[in-house]
Parts: sequence; structure tokens; C-alpha cells
Amino acid sequence: MIYIIITVIAFLIFFIIINLLRKLHWDVVHQNLLALTEEIGGQVVRKNMLGRPILKTKYKNLNMTVNFSSERSKKGRQNYIDISMECPTKGSFTISSLDWIREQNAGSAEDFVLIESEGKKKYGIRDQPDSKSLLQTHGGKISDILHRLDPFLFIYAGANGILFEKAGGNLAISTRHPGIKKILDVLIDLSRIIK
Repeated sequence: MIYIIITVIAFLIFFIIINLLRKLHWDVVHQNLLALTEEIGGQVVRKNMLGRPILKTKYKNLNMTVNFSSERSKKGRQNYIDISMECPTKGSFTISSLDWIREQNAGSAEDFVLIESEGKKKYGIRDQPDSKSLLQTHGGKISDILHRLDPFLFIYAGANGILFEKAGGNLAISTRHPGIKKILDVLIDLSRIIK
């Protein structure tokens, strides 16, 4: 009987410590986003103490949301920074890290046209209806955008705007100001190229 009680107490202590660490982590991210809102405006929303903060802002006349996601993988828990931006675009396209496509088993990268950032990181671009049209029109500018965002997982631009995702690593560090703001500024530059 004593062993059962000790096991239950140990489990409760472990549960409390894990949730306390999780709360502290999201508290730091929350503070980082609040520092960003002091410069660009917006509101940080959090559903509960253990919840992930979400930044909603209108920056340079574009509605944007900064959110976070995570998943378990063979490498452990991975955190991601997800940014959505409402802006009109012509057509649609996807730019993805070729390494990420292969890791996700998200299908073949053969239907993507290869493009390198100025830092020589390889990405694939696929747009509708012709993967070469965006590159022929804006290839140098797109390469510069990729270099400034590098590394990231994907950018999707469509009728409703732009979705962007990158690995977040330690979010308490990667969300420090002005890190997120730099990404927002580059995505705005991208939106001006493709509108």
C-alpha cells in the first residue's frame, strides 16, 4: 500500500513540475510578444495559464496572426512558429524546404522547381499553373526573400493570403524582439512582390 501512495505522490509531483515548466516557458514567449506589440501594436491572447499565446495585429495595414504549434518526432518535441497574413495575391504558390518535404514524406519534390536562397539553401517552388512563371518574373527578389527568411519550412500564398512556418527551436529565445518583427517585415516585402 505504501508503494502505491509513494508512486501516486511522485506522479503528482512530476505532473506539477512539468506543467510549471510549461507555464514558465509560455510566460516568457508571452512577454516577448508583448514587447513586440509595444512597437507594432496588436493584442496577445492566451486562453488559459498553460495555453500558448497568440499575437493578433494589424501591421502596415495587413492583418497578421503569430501562433505556435508543436509535434513529436524522432528528434523529440519540435516547436514551430506559424504566421498568417491576410493579403491579396495573384494565383497561388508554395515554397518548401526540400529537406522538410523529404522528412515529412509529403510526397515527391520532383514537381517543385529548384530555387536556392542567396545562402545556397535549397528550396522548391511550385505555383499555379506554371512553376517557372514566378521565378521568371521575380527570381532575384524571391531568392533574396528566401535568404532573409532562411531557414524555414514552407511559405504558401493563395487567395486568402500568406501562411509561413519555421522551426522555432527554443521559443523563449527565438521569439525575442526583434526576431518575429524581422520575419513579418520580410513577409510584407514578399506580399508586395506577388500582389
